[in-house]
Amino acid sequence: MAPFFSPDGQWIAFFAREHLKKVPIAGGPAVVICTVQSSQGSYGASWSDDGTILFSDRGTGIMKVASGGGTPAMVTTADVGKGEAHLLPHALPGSKAFVFTTVTAGQWETARVMLHTAADQENRELFQGGADVRYSTTGHLLFMKVGTLMAVPFDLAQLRLTGEPVALLDNVMHAVNTPNTASETGAAQFVLSKTGTLVYAAGGVHPLPESSVLWLDRGTASEPLRWIPPRPYRSPRLSPDQSKVLLTISGAGARNMDVWVYDVLRGTPTRLTFSGFNWPSVWSPDGKRVAFSSSKSGVNNIYLANADGSGQLERLTTSEYSQWVSSWAAGNNTIAYLENRPGNEQIWVLPMDGDRKPKLFIESQFHLYDPEFSPDGRWLAYVSTESGDFQIYVQSYPGPGEKHRISLASATQPIWTKNGREIVFRGNSQEFFAASITSFDPFRSETPRLIYKQQGNGFSSTTPVRGWDATPDGQRLLVTQDKESNDHPVTYLQIVLNWDQELQHRAPIK
Repeated sequence: MAPFFSPDGQWIAFFAREHLKKVPIAGGPAVVICTVQSSQGSYGASWSDDGTILFSDRGTGIMKVASGGGTPAMVTTADVGKGEAHLLPHALPGSKAFVFTTVTAGQWETARVMLHTAADQENRELFQGGADVRYSTTGHLLFMKVGTLMAVPFDLAQLRLTGEPVALLDNVMHAVNTPNTASETGAAQFVLSKTGTLVYAAGGVHPLPESSVLWLDRGTASEPLRWIPPRPYRSPRLSPDQSKVLLTISGAGARNMDVWVYDVLRGTPTRLTFSGFNWPSVWSPDGKRVAFSSSKSGVNNIYLANADGSGQLERLTTSEYSQWVSSWAAGNNTIAYLENRPGNEQIWVLPMDGDRKPKLFIESQFHLYDPEFSPDGRWLAYVSTESGDFQIYVQSYPGPGEKHRISLASATQPIWTKNGREIVFRGNSQEFFAASITSFDPFRSETPRLIYKQQGNGFSSTTPVRGWDATPDGQRLLVTQDKESNDHPVTYLQIVLNWDQELQHRAPIK
């Protein structure tokens, strides 16, 4: 993945199987430079004039390593707990500085282009609203603004901007708004050679997928909720009396999402949030309120809204780390949520009675997903990768107690039926399973059985919190399904000769 040239053009470096490697263009074996955390390597890399390679390893910061091999050293550190990522480094000529992109919570419209200088080891913001910046020998910085190629005059000697950004070319392929957020790196598919030739792939940003909301009956039957027109929906949640549905709808921004309530009988919508990233959301046991995660504070914390849209939002938690609300139990009036910390994932609980003080319940070096309270609040189901795969476990609450594995094969997103005697969960995007609980003391469950299998296009999924729901008896499942994509594969690149002349005309150096 992500090949890039050495400054003299004699080597190509690339990422493969958790390694950064290089190979001579004249042919020969590939040589390992260093080990990296991600085998994808799509977070950006650049080869400096002085032989240093800069790269972003999973967005946690910009690393540097000698092109001849060695141990990488951290140069910049992203505030991962606040949803920040450092991506797409680009070495400036002379090796005295480099530029990179900082994005928080996937908000590419407000992504920042940063300058790091070797002399003082400081990061300085150059401008906001750009990504994947590159230096041009014409005296410009080229960068992307959500699918549009931009340029701004730049003084390389003084390391400062000398003009205002200018839009040059739209519909350039840009890894923003992607269906899989792991692929959303902000990387742009363009390059300008030193001789003035521009090469790029057309395509812009990925269009928002339109989804339908469907009922699935155990077996093979499915029925769309016809009163809900297709939109970019995610994470349906039924109200306790099944009269309303919570839905998250993606907006024009790559990571902008808002919470809506739809009346099942009339189909009338009520909007609860109006800006930023607001996902996921859960109903209160009485159906009068909605708890949801929101980036209003800059990092996802948990807020409370009236389900009818009245009144003001109430903030429930304050943390520097991202939080994802997952479940609200009727039996103990307690919310379960995830909190992501570097190298340590946690499940927290928030009692909604008394002092409302959050309490840590489970922490792990492995990934944790989908914490779900049983209706009586005495058990918590969740997903962990401690076995090497996604598996569903159950523990007593508030504990202590032994954990019990429910699933046999890879499984996610559990839901308890109202009587607490069955857990319904997802296998892959097309399959749903159910496991009966035969005893609570001691805890015993039966072998999971397949209850629904879809042929063809699967159903939408989300992480780290489930993106579907079920009726209290577990007999009907509520899901979203994206429309089939009509995107065409990229089969050619656009080449523009002497494009540097147009660049100097459109963004003149003063």
